[in-house]
Amino acid sequence: MFITLHTARRAGLAARLRQRGITVAWLSDLIAALAAPPAPAAAGPAWWYHPAPGERVARFDQERLGWVACDVASLEVVPGMPLRLRRTRGAPAYARVGVARLAACGADEAHLLGYACARPAQLSLVWRSDGLVIPAVDLPAAHAALLRRLARPDDRGALLAAHTALPLIEACFARLDVVCRCIAADGAG
Repeated sequence: MFITLHTARRAGLAARLRQRGITVAWLSDLIAALAAPPAPAAAGPAWWYHPAPGERVARFDQERLGWVACDVASLEVVPGMPLRLRRTRGAPAYARVGVARLAACGADEAHLLGYACARPAQLSLVWRSDGLVIPAVDLPAAHAALLRRLARPDDRGALLAAHTALPLIEACFARLDVVCRCIAADGAG
């Protein structure tokens, strides 16, 4: 059950509910608990990665804030860079580029590494009369789940949130070091 409290008395109500053994979680507390990108990896020499036959490689693009396929026979990589590797139509594998080899990592770690490499990143939110449009970007699972609590899916694959959710959406993306800016639906800033 979700209850929206707007007054200063909400802290007292939350304390009384907690006293009775009821778990109370503020969205701002959940946002503060989200993982942040790691510190940038130590600079190392770039090297060339040669994908195996049939292997598809994608890198995290800082402009799109998502995975972009690399259709090349070899790819120049730098330590700390995340890659998404796919040999079949199944789930992808993720890897972190090391000094001379790739190290396997999980999807969330790869996303966080991608956002660490994308610093500083910007995201344009569209302010429409019916709500705030959050474009489709690749996010770690916890961040995506929290955004789905703040917004509902749009018919174009984006998320549509109430205008009042803007501070929480900005705080969620700030955990990933992404600065949100709002633009009007007609394109004016």
